[in-house]
Amino acid sequence: MDGLMVAAGALAFSLLGAGLLRVARQAVEPLEETPKGLRRLFSQKAALAGMMLADLALAAMLYGFYGQGPFVILRTLLMCSILWPCAWADLQAFLIPNKVLLTGGIVAAGLLGLEVLLQPGQAVFVLSNAAIAAAALLAVSLLCRLISPKAVGMGDVKLLGVMGFCLGMDLVWTALFVSFLMVFVGCVFLLATKRAKRTDSIPFAPFLLLGTLAAAFLTGI
Repeated sequence: MDGLMVAAGALAFSLLGAGLLRVARQAVEPLEETPKGLRRLFSQKAALAGMMLADLALAAMLYGFYGQGPFVILRTLLMCSILWPCAWADLQAFLIPNKVLLTGGIVAAGLLGLEVLLQPGQAVFVLSNAAIAAAALLAVSLLCRLISPKAVGMGDVKLLGVMGFCLGMDLVWTALFVSFLMVFVGCVFLLATKRAKRTDSIPFAPFLLLGTLAAAFLTGI
């Protein structure tokens, strides 16, 4: 039963991600500052193919290798399906579409409600877990934006809030740790190879996507 639930969730969230990619494409126009080679490398078709393959592989890995429960897997798959279109849009135009975040947040709330319905004894823990994580990430990211408005955009703030709400306290910190580690390594590489300057803006959503995927595959979240 759990296996069928996970398989159905992987398919459903892949389709959701495909729809959100279309929404993202309609919401942004690629900037001239974005290298054309990078646009082709992470085109919408490439993002769609990568997302579907990653969802299937991630579902199989979390269920078959790590033995995670269905809701841990579904929350992780949902977050990845939200991050793919956000990463694509951020890389193309330094913009994270509100419609993608709103739709993802609504679906995350529905998944949370399903978890509470099927596990009523865990209702307080499940709801507080999501609320605390979302509030903590919103507070920290807003503080970072106040300190350095150019480094942290409102799209990043809202994306982190959705990420906390979707993954909860038990899953989000590993994903964030690996993501920030990748940001550090990526920035050092770009500066060392003179492909970026200290004043350049760097899209954050692609690192969140890579960090979440790496954390899920390497640790099972």
